[in-house]
Amino acid sequence: MPLADIQWLEAYDNYVKVYTPAGRLVVPDTLRRLLTVLPPTEFVRVHKSYVVALRRVERLAGNQRAVAGKELPLGAAFRQDFLRHWQEPAR
Repeated sequence: MPLADIQWLEAYDNYVKVYTPAGRLVVPDTLRRLLTVLPPTEFVRVHKSYVVALRRVERLAGNQRAVAGKELPLGAAFRQDFLRHWQEPAR
């Protein structure tokens, strides 16, 4: 699967749910390990259970972000790192 297809990843015990426009895929791995192989300029952890593709983030509102039409939480511990990497799309 091309990295460009990934919208976000969600921790699921010792698996990760990978969301793409085509659907969801479950892989036997952890978010922590996947973050070591994903490009840090393209993917950032935003919650203990979520990693998002920065190019797929549509907007930020309070402690939520919209990714491909889905609202995902933004954890306080990850907020500064997320904001450092993400630029809101021009309207």
